Amino acid sequence: YSFLMNYFGTAYFYEVLHAHYGFATRWNVNHVPLFLYFVTVAYFATYYALMTLGYRFLARWLRRRSIWLFRVAVGLLPFAIALLESLLNANPFMKSLYCFDDLRFGLWFGTLLYGAWLLMVMPFWIRLEEPEGDRGLSRALIGALAAAMLCICVAEGIKWRIAPQVTTVRYGHVGLRDYGPGVCLEPRRR
Repeated sequence: YSFLMNYFGTAYFYEVLHAHYGFATRWNVNHVPLFLYFVTVAYFATYYALMTLGYRFLARWLRRRSIWLFRVAVGLLPFAIALLESLLNANPFMKSLYCFDDLRFGLWFGTLLYGAWLLMVMPFWIRLEEPEGDRGLSRALIGALAAAMLCICVAEGIKWRIAPQVTTVRYGHVGLRDYGPGVCLEPRRR
């Protein structure tokens, strides 16, 4: 899932959110530094581990009290993780490596887009992690492929239908090492 979303999903960060990476890399796959493909495995695993913990906590604490409130809380959990991820990565200390042209827009719209992705994948992940879940490798692979395809389809719909209502979509824009006037990346110090 992580590799697929890096390959197909990063374009939305460039084109819709106007994100920029300042990594001075030479090995890039589809405009994404190769090392990020491996690093994001840890990122996604951490996000879903936190969501699984949150889900289990809410299931024990809230499900019996109010199923409606439980469902709302579980539905908001991926968006909280997405906002936290955006805040931790797009901050002043990282400005020479990662930023959005419009931080406020990148945070709110990015949280919606990224949170929607996390929400769509959450049932696949939870099913693998639950004691009665099916943990077979083929089930995990099919779930990862299905989740990635679902995320890509939703992101395409957002990019073509919703994003043009709130921002300028820069089709084909690659925000990798694009320093210069009007770009949020701070120049690297030599």
